[in-house]
Amino acid sequence: MCTLKSSTMQTTQTTPTTQTTQTGDPDIALFDQLDIRIGQVLSVVPHPDADSLYIEEIDVGEASPRTIVSGLRNHVTVNDFIGKYVLVLCNLPSRKMRGTLSNGMVLCACESTSSSESKVELLEPTSICTAGERVVISGHVTNVSTPLGVLKPKQKVWERCQVLLRSAASPMLPSVMPVACFKGNGLVAAISWASFMPKTLKDYVIE
Repeated sequence: MCTLKSSTMQTTQTTPTTQTTQTGDPDIALFDQLDIRIGQVLSVVPHPDADSLYIEEIDVGEASPRTIVSGLRNHVTVNDFIGKYVLVLCNLPSRKMRGTLSNGMVLCACESTSSSESKVELLEPTSICTAGERVVISGHVTNVSTPLGVLKPKQKVWERCQVLLRSAASPMLPSVMPVACFKGNGLVAAISWASFMPKTLKDYVIE
């Protein structure tokens, strides 16, 4: 299975509460601690000190773009990356990656296999959306107007959620490719209700 590396910092987005159905699922409550947003990739350059890394500037709806370092250089070309709308995890602690401070993590679809050569693709929205939109679980109430703090590494919130993020068929779009899901529930943009899927992968995990 592939491993993608990056990191993040605190968030300040305000958007409306999604109108959906409440649940007492503790896993979904855990997911609600993740500040996942739609980001638009403004620039991409190869990291000067690492063959596998890119340095990106990504608009996530804040006053200025975030600098994010991603291990995607061997999987995605610059031309296929720049200008795209992608999923960004925005509240991991910031960290330096080969001397460059990374303030976010781009989430991708990774082929569901143990091979070190697993295919990796960007998760892109299925319809028009806006940079900065929070990503929520379809059918679940999430108060996206509340800013989320930086995740505490010892609680391993991301690691516990990540194992439940993978592809599943969309009940609304059964004829199209599987969409990004959490425990089988589709991930959607809180305002535009866009779903997310890779270009070709059908059976994938999200990392």
